[in-house]
Amino acid sequence: MRKLTRNTIIGGSVAVAALGLTALPAAAAPTSVTITAAGSSGSSVAISGINSGNVTAKDTSTGAAITCTKGTASGTSKLGTGLPLTAVASVTSVSLSSPANAGGWCSGPAGLTIQVTANTSTPWTLDVTGVTSGGVTAGKLNGVKASIVGSDNCHATVTANGVVNGPGGSVTGSYNNSTHALTTGGTGTTSNLKVATVDANCDPTLINAGDSVSLNGTFVITPALVVNAT
Repeated sequence: MRKLTRNTIIGGSVAVAALGLTALPAAAAPTSVTITAAGSSGSSVAISGINSGNVTAKDTSTGAAITCTKGTASGTSKLGTGLPLTAVASVTSVSLSSPANAGGWCSGPAGLTIQVTANTSTPWTLDVTGVTSGGVTAGKLNGVKASIVGSDNCHATVTANGVVNGPGGSVTGSYNNSTHALTTGGTGTTSNLKVATVDANCDPTLINAGDSVSLNGTFVITPALVVNAT
């Protein structure tokens, strides 16, 4: 993929944004969390997410990016009072596309398109990491990994710290009770996602194993969850 810029290769990580989180100032450490869902009872509820605005991923070594105009995700959220902070929700399916493009592939630079495949064979999980303030709760999405194929046949994968065949990585951000949105990206967020593999079709001036990946995207969650970490 001699024409596939780092912008495009990083598309594999875009999948993470499917249930991502937004940047927050440093917050006090919570001890437990209460989660409720409109019209739902019991100990858990099936959830789905639809993107609000584009979902993008960026190679922080080169500034290259990929954009997907449509995103959907599904999974399960725990419900209850005084819940542990880890694995409060899981993500079992993520899909990213740009329907206006051929085959629905996401957009890359120079007219290239990218097929993004999120690997959720091991469900991604969401941890709460900050006390709820102003209706916003900091968190971390774990287990994120993905693969991509460019329209010029460049193949690449993204994992935690770029480990070949390694586990999924993590990204930080927040959930907003008012908008019922999970967002990733922005000042103060962190990610340990890196490019793990590239093949011979990938231009080494554009993409290399070890490149770091940042993520930007917002997904509105249904049913509307209310999260209160204290």
